[in-house]
Amino acid sequence: MGMKKNIIVFLFFFVSGCSDYAASSIEDEYAFVYSDDFTKVFEMDSAESVDLPEGVNALRSYKAKYAHGESFNLQIYLDERVNIKLDKSEKTFIVYDNALNGFLRFSDKAGFLDKSIEDKFFNQEKKQSDEYGYLVISYAEDLIVAGGITRYTKKLIPSYTLIEVMLPGPDVEAVYLYTGDTPLTEYGEIMDLTNKLAETGDLSAEGYLKVPLPEEIQTFYMNNCGDLCPP
Repeated sequence: MGMKKNIIVFLFFFVSGCSDYAASSIEDEYAFVYSDDFTKVFEMDSAESVDLPEGVNALRSYKAKYAHGESFNLQIYLDERVNIKLDKSEKTFIVYDNALNGFLRFSDKAGFLDKSIEDKFFNQEKKQSDEYGYLVISYAEDLIVAGGITRYTKKLIPSYTLIEVMLPGPDVEAVYLYTGDTPLTEYGEIMDLTNKLAETGDLSAEGYLKVPLPEEIQTFYMNNCGDLCPP
């Protein structure tokens, strides 16, 4: 076994039928775990809750298929104790909306007739990418990847921020969420950060919250990795 995988990611989130799912159930489509704090919001059995970092109240894993292939997605339910640097209450990034299930998939590009709208649209996306591109770090045995949140919302559940990230592979053991106010934006700085994580296994001094993935989540990914399974 080598180095574990860590990923830094930005997320957008969609919640569905949480009260129907057991805390540690592993299904073909997903795995879902929750903390005891989650049972104070939803009618769920506290006896099935698991230990999660403070402010991280639930995790849901699933595998998605896109035109370019498959991805391992992780949804994270955060309460007000975790600060994630997001400038809006809700956001869907163009990179997501150009995917197979995105709002802009009716065309290969947005193609606005009014080019001033198009310029504003894509400039805003670039601004988001530059400022918030490295909020999440994913950590696995042989790969550490920094990335952005694919979708998120602060509007769906009162006092919750729901985020979604794509993991670089099925064997990620932890993700690190940036909870400070000034995220790094330069690639070189991010590389220094991931190198430090590989050496020390700790980024708390840099403002990152470590979220270990429980066994139920890891087992789901490894049981459903197919051709993407590690050798």
